[in-house]
Amino acid sequence: MSRRTLTTAVAVTAVVGLIATSALAAPTIDYNDIPLTQAELDANWVVDRAVPSGGFESVSFESRDSVLEMRVDPDNRSTGSSFFFTEGLLRQTPGAAALKADLYVDPAWEGQDIRAGLWGVGHDESGDRTAFPIIEYHQDTGLGFTGWRVWDSAIGDWVSHPGSTSFGEWATLEIVLDADNNQFILSVDGVSETLSGLDSTTLGEVIVNMFNYGPGTPAYEVHVSNFAIGEVMPTPATKDDCRNGGYAEFGFTNQGLCIASLVSNR
Repeated sequence: MSRRTLTTAVAVTAVVGLIATSALAAPTIDYNDIPLTQAELDANWVVDRAVPSGGFESVSFESRDSVLEMRVDPDNRSTGSSFFFTEGLLRQTPGAAALKADLYVDPAWEGQDIRAGLWGVGHDESGDRTAFPIIEYHQDTGLGFTGWRVWDSAIGDWVSHPGSTSFGEWATLEIVLDADNNQFILSVDGVSETLSGLDSTTLGEVIVNMFNYGPGTPAYEVHVSNFAIGEVMPTPATKDDCRNGGYAEFGFTNQGLCIASLVSNR
C-alpha cells in the first residue's frame, strides 16, 4: 500500500462522489457489544499477517476492563517481506453490516512513527473479498503528518480523513456498509468519510492492526476497547408502521421520531 497525493482528477471524482451520496440517509445500526475478554480473544481471534511482536492480551487500561492490548517489539519484527511488518488480529464477522471499536491515542506515541487502526473486509454474495475499508491513525515524523486516514479500495490508496483526536483520548471508530447505496461510511468520533462499497454485501471480517518499524525504532502499545458488531435495522415504510409501538422495531424511542424519519428520508 503506497502513499501519494491525489491527482486533481481523482480528487474531483471523490468530491463528486461525496456530493452525490451526501443526501442519502445512513442506515440505522443495531450493535451487539463484544467485550474483548481473554476468553473472547482465545476463542475467536487469529493472527493476521504477523503475530503482535510484543504479545497481546486482555487487560484493564485507562479505567476500562476487557481492553485488547497489542505490543510492538521492534527487535522482534518478522524476517519476511514488508507485508508481514503489519501485525494484528482478525475475527470472522459473517453477516455484519457495521463494525465499531474505540482506539486509544496514546500520549506515548507523540514524536514517533505510528500506524494503528480498524480494518473492515468487504465480501460479496459469493463470500469473496471485495474491499478493505480501513480507518487508521497514522503518524509520520518524516512527513510531519499526524492524523487519521482511510484506505479507498476503489483507487487503491490512502485518503486523509477529517476526524481529529487529541493524545490521551479514546477515538470511536466506525465502519458501516450501506449496501443499498453501495457505499462505506467510515467515521471517527462521528465525523465521516464516504467511499465506494464496490458491491460488497457484508463486512465478513474485522482486523485490528499496527505496524512494526523495526530495529532502532521505539516500541509502542495499541489499546482497543468497546468492540461491537452491527446489523442494519429495518426502516419504516409508512406512518402506520410507527404506530401502536411499532417504532421500537425500527430502533426509535418514540413514535414521533419514527415518523420524522420518513419525512427526512424522502
